[in-house]
Amino acid sequence: MIMREDVLIQPLDTWLVQGFGPLHRRHTITTLLEQAHTDMPVVAAVAPEGPTLAECDAKLFRYRAALDAGADPAVVAGWIAETQAERKRAEQRHQAPA
Repeated sequence: MIMREDVLIQPLDTWLVQGFGPLHRRHTITTLLEQAHTDMPVVAAVAPEGPTLAECDAKLFRYRAALDAGADPAVVAGWIAETQAERKRAEQRHQAPA
């Protein structure tokens, strides 16, 4: 399959800027290492209590960009389901009395 460069560059640039931004860099690197199946030790991507609402929303935004760029919908659907569950837990933590 041949894809025009102008169709790919904008979603790819968006993903790179978001994925390697200061808030998401560790998670993105962890994900890349897991996908590469390397023997390198993986550093925890999130605090023990889990990701924040903002982190979950950012993930969902990136997944939409991945779909728009032509990612496999079945794979992305799994990511979305996992992130929505994480977001629900983050909402519960946020609403819990301190």
